[in-house]
Amino acid sequence: MKKKFIFLLFLSILSKEIYSKDDYKEIFRENKKEIELIKQQHGKKYYVGEGLSDERDINIAINKAKDSAMVDLLKSVKVRINSYIIDELKYSDGKVNERFEKVINTYINQLLEIVQDKRYIGYPKKNMVTVIVYVDKELYDEKVKKDLQLKLQKIKDYILEGYNLRKKFKIKESIENYVKAKIYLKEYFEDLPVRDEILEKGKDEDFGSFIDRELTIIMNSIKMEKNEENYIYTNDGKLPKKPVVSVYYEDEGKKIAMNNIPINFRFVKSNGLYSENELVSSNIGEVYLPIEKIDPSQKDAVVEAFLDIKRLNLKEVPNIPSTLITFLRAKTIGWIFNFFNNGKIERPDNFLLDIKSSLSSLGYNLNEMETSNNTIDEKLIEEGKKLNLDYMVYIYTKANTSKDEYDMYRSYGSGKIFIYSFYNDYLIETIEIKEKSSYSSSKEKSPYSALYKMRDEIISTLKDKLKNIK
Repeated sequence: MKKKFIFLLFLSILSKEIYSKDDYKEIFRENKKEIELIKQQHGKKYYVGEGLSDERDINIAINKAKDSAMVDLLKSVKVRINSYIIDELKYSDGKVNERFEKVINTYINQLLEIVQDKRYIGYPKKNMVTVIVYVDKELYDEKVKKDLQLKLQKIKDYILEGYNLRKKFKIKESIENYVKAKIYLKEYFEDLPVRDEILEKGKDEDFGSFIDRELTIIMNSIKMEKNEENYIYTNDGKLPKKPVVSVYYEDEGKKIAMNNIPINFRFVKSNGLYSENELVSSNIGEVYLPIEKIDPSQKDAVVEAFLDIKRLNLKEVPNIPSTLITFLRAKTIGWIFNFFNNGKIERPDNFLLDIKSSLSSLGYNLNEMETSNNTIDEKLIEEGKKLNLDYMVYIYTKANTSKDEYDMYRSYGSGKIFIYSFYNDYLIETIEIKEKSSYSSSKEKSPYSALYKMRDEIISTLKDKLKNIK
């Protein structure tokens, strides 16, 4: 009450421009005594800062003096915070770097929440203002210490939970806990090398190193496998069978299927059409890759399926689990059959069906084509390129018929099989079909009889020549 009276009295004296030497001396003595008493408690009961200003405007003077007092206070408190952080974090680096400064500033900002101030107008001179700022030392020390301990414990809890979940093979949940620990380590302590007991009592471990070591163990134990050696796509790019990848965790020879694991993929050779879905593994650890088509102009493609670390909020992880999937375009054969029956082109259905059946049995995609020429010409080759053919087969046959003196018809049949490779871009085979003859009273049946005598040789030759280019 007495201090308040003195302060009001001083303001009254200033406002009335009354100057009393005795009044001023009394105020000066009281202010000095109070300031010295507070400053004597610095480092014991309080953290104290002092600031002065001789600005004429009283409000400006008070603000400047307070700013100066805060700077003074922060200098002294900063040393104490520095010591606390080193002790609590067991920070052995010994260097106050930029990251360390950021952590210190976090606690400097907390200081502002509990700081108090006292203003002394006309001290130490009539035209000056003094401001004393201070905080309760015990309150602030406890606040800083408790905050550090709570943050450390929070990070440690996530680390321990991550470790225990890994041991129980709950790998995704383990990763999530380690990620949270890394996030808070960055948020609270700017990734400083924080140390404390984790698994063994009395053994301090670096939090960041422990997390990284655990994540490396996890990444090295997650395996991905394709379910087929190679996948086949047709000459229009379609996939008869969708590619599947299996994800599992391997521990001491055991394979544990991993459920709900985020997977992604990318083309590393060629390209294709696919749905951009967020993929996760099923309860048996399988993931179907939503690839709809492969570029049919390419003879093969390679896709890499990999653990989607972005969706796990992981960064800079070594040895990201992945697998490569190979896609092969099914060999596509364009085929032509012509029977020149005494110069007229015919394509008997039964013979066409027999040839198609024999080619299909070799596992090729087939494109039936037509030509009126007796060989593979440039027009056919250009057409084949547009169809993305791998090979072209032309079965050329002919029969010439003549009538003898007994009104019987004799036909001589022969032919060739041409095989063209679009890989090599040239004709790789020309096989002669042995001449066959027929003798019939029917002019219409005689050439067909000669043709069908060539059938077995044609089919066996096709199978023999084409089986090795599959």
